[in-house]
Amino acid sequence: MSHLVEDCLRIIFTELKYVPNSLYSYFGNHEILQFIKFYNIIIDLLPTSLKKLLIENNVISISIPFSNKPLFNYISFSSEISSNLIIDMGFGLIKEVINSNEYQEKYKILEQEYYKLFINNCKNITYFRWYTTLPLYQYPGASTCFSQLRTLYITCNESLISDNLLGMAQICQDIENLKLWNCDKYIPGLIKFIDNQKILQITLLT
Repeated sequence: MSHLVEDCLRIIFTELKYVPNSLYSYFGNHEILQFIKFYNIIIDLLPTSLKKLLIENNVISISIPFSNKPLFNYISFSSEISSNLIIDMGFGLIKEVINSNEYQEKYKILEQEYYKLFINNCKNITYFRWYTTLPLYQYPGASTCFSQLRTLYITCNESLISDNLLGMAQICQDIENLKLWNCDKYIPGLIKFIDNQKILQITLLT
């Protein structure tokens, strides 16, 4: 126990406070609860002003918030920005809403802050699945975060904006492996993005 960092101990004792039998729950049917705690850690690493904004606007509901900031910036150790994770976070954290439009509005706010947090803190991203329509190239830290990108998957849906691709083309120029989904129409920004790559070896169309 003495070798555990304070963050680990805090999670354990907080869990015991609210659910006394939780030491056994990790081996039971409480996977969803554990995922939500992980999402809460990510949210807790946001700047205080942004975290309060999300809570005050009922975008998220943190059931067991930390009393102190985590000791380490865990995001900075991440080697991947997971698009699937933010989708799961939306289902796990966003409060109940009346209709799908309201959910989408809240999800967009959460998605934006999630990408800002990771892009501003991650320095060695080499692999990325690009699903979002957000202008990632405009976010603080984007030039550092994506400069080492080597493998990129892009879903070419209708909402993919050429400007986003053009902006990323100025940052990511050393892509080796590129995989494209649903690219059955002309997207000017995509052509420019491919032309800007210096060492592109594989391009797959599916």
